[in-house]
Amino acid sequence: MTDAERYEKLANERQTAINQSNNMYNDLLNKNTQYSQSVDSYLKNYQQTQNDIYDKQTAFNVELQNQNKERAEREFQKEATASKNAYYDFINPYGVQAEIQAENGLNRAGYSETVKSQAWTTQQNRTAQARALLNDAKLQFDNAIKEAYLNNDTLKAELALKILDQKQQEALRSFTYISDTKQNQLGNNQNLDADYNNRYNTLYNQIEQEKARAEAIRQWEVEMKEQQRQYDANMKEKQKQWEAEMKEKQRQYDTTLAYQKEQAKKAEQQWEKEYALSRAKVYNTNSNNKSNNNNNYTSLSDTTTTPIGNNNTKGVLYSATYSPLLSSMQSSSWFAQQAGSQPLSSTQLATIIANGLNNGKLNQSDVSKIYKAYGVKLAN
Repeated sequence: MTDAERYEKLANERQTAINQSNNMYNDLLNKNTQYSQSVDSYLKNYQQTQNDIYDKQTAFNVELQNQNKERAEREFQKEATASKNAYYDFINPYGVQAEIQAENGLNRAGYSETVKSQAWTTQQNRTAQARALLNDAKLQFDNAIKEAYLNNDTLKAELALKILDQKQQEALRSFTYISDTKQNQLGNNQNLDADYNNRYNTLYNQIEQEKARAEAIRQWEVEMKEQQRQYDANMKEKQKQWEAEMKEKQRQYDTTLAYQKEQAKKAEQQWEKEYALSRAKVYNTNSNNKSNNNNNYTSLSDTTTTPIGNNNTKGVLYSATYSPLLSSMQSSSWFAQQAGSQPLSSTQLATIIANGLNNGKLNQSDVSKIYKAYGVKLAN
């Protein structure tokens, strides 16, 4: 993943987190709005229901008062009719009162007229009193009706005030909830911004550290390549020097070996010359000594070598007894193993000496000791 893709991924995560936060708070606000609307609808329905109840109760009370007014009207009419009937009965010429006056001789007298006048007055007063009672009752009933309407209006007004107060409380609660929710939303978004800013800074520092490490690795690899190049160059130079030294040592060794071979060859030639002289002397001596005429070679003393001829061998034979010179050599055991106990030809002795010099088993001092032990004298 490239650095740009990592930054883009972090930006997308930040936007997703903010969107999720906004969706959550918007959902809470929508639910709060729905709740407020449900509360408002409930209060409206409650107010309407209560107003209907109040109206029905008022209508019932008004109906009762109207019924009371009708009852009072009937009582008044009943009283008026009764008072009128009483008056008519009192002034009826055929009635009981007329008979009483007749018995008393009061008919058509002034008393009779006076009594009739009083009866009329009584009837009128009774009727007036009944009407006054009716009017008073109607007034009370009308007032009760007004009071019923007034109470209805009062109850409705009180209910309206109560509903209004509840709506105000709900509006305040909703406003407070919305304000707090929006404040929390803003604070949460700010926290998300701060958190993702910190993540951005962390990612930025991480990328910079990765770049620094990559650059350090690159520089290290460049340095390692340069060191390897220098090392290879040095090793190549050392290899070249070593090969030159080995070549020089090989040259010196070859020169030394050639010199030693040349010296051995000269020694062998010198031996051959001396052997020829010695052979002639031994031959003359053996001619006079018949007892030893059939021997091939004689025994040697401690430090001398007596070469004798042998027609069955290719060259001169050499043999030596134990000598302190041989035991003091660098590798006397090696030379003894190579020489064995049989006589050696000049070629075999030269070969042993050359091999010893070649593999480091012998040195020049050892060669001199061998020559002395075998009585070899090198030519000048």
